[in-house]
Amino acid sequence: MKKFYFTIVSILLANSVVKAQIYHSLAGGSFLQNWTNISLITTNDNWSNVPSIIGYRGDDLVTTNGVDPQTIVAPGFATPINVIANQTTPDALSSGGIAEFEITNPSIAVNGSNTADAPFIVFFINTTTVTGVRVRYNLRDLDGSADNSVQPIALQYRIGNTGDFVNVPSAFVADASTGPSQATLVTAVDVILPTACDNQTEVQIRVITANASGNDEWIGIDDIQITPNLIAPVSNIIRDPNYIRISGNPSSEINIQFNRTIASEV
Repeated sequence: MKKFYFTIVSILLANSVVKAQIYHSLAGGSFLQNWTNISLITTNDNWSNVPSIIGYRGDDLVTTNGVDPQTIVAPGFATPINVIANQTTPDALSSGGIAEFEITNPSIAVNGSNTADAPFIVFFINTTTVTGVRVRYNLRDLDGSADNSVQPIALQYRIGNTGDFVNVPSAFVADASTGPSQATLVTAVDVILPTACDNQTEVQIRVITANASGNDEWIGIDDIQITPNLIAPVSNIIRDPNYIRISGNPSSEINIQFNRTIASEV
């Protein structure tokens, strides 16, 4: 009975965290996050200073190694919020989950393990008035140890706070690692999300891996850019003697200035 009660409480707390998360409005500007500011994450399992991102350990989302993360669509928000803060040596960190590496080019990274079966990070985005949500990030092999795994990374989304995630096949990277003893590979991901993500108040976008066969490698998720491909159609044209302003959403306004004196001289 105690285990059942604990599970229910954990799910309720996880859902409350997700619902309380601030959704970044793309209509107001692009969502950009790299990790050069190492003061954003200073305490284990604390994402409170990182706007619109949370990482989860993904415990028990799968029961075997080597599962394709594209097939892992269960929400996973009842698993522990996770980040191992203030790390400096990816080669030496054997724990799985999500870590923050304060290296020459800082990054967060994911690594599967027997505990962290499918670690993932989630971006919380408001796409109201936005058409065409473009998602870009770099997957960086940070692990120069003797580990040599096939480390797949998938991108998924869901609308709102309930239900399974939907995989984005065009964003799948079958192996974001090299090795052994190599840590130079950078794989760029650049996709436009399906139209189901357009004009929504709550879109959750996640990057997920799974516990690989063999020893997993730390894969950085860096240089994150979520941008509007188009904001609102043109709604009206306002004319006055000095300028024409074509306006829809305020952030998509185009101002064309005319110098009346020069124009009259020409």
